Amino acid sequence: MTATEPMVFVVDDDQGARGFLHWLIMPVHLAVGTFAPVLECRLC
Repeated sequence: MTATEPMVFVVDDDQGARGFLHWLIMPVHLAVGTFAPVLECRLC
């Protein structure tokens, strides 16, 4: 059995924030997946 590589998931509606966090995390050699939210939740 092999160990799996850790991965960081970034979910944010701001594309700039997703890009910045990707750039910030990559130098520590973690896999990064960036995603826009599928649903927007609001409290009424």
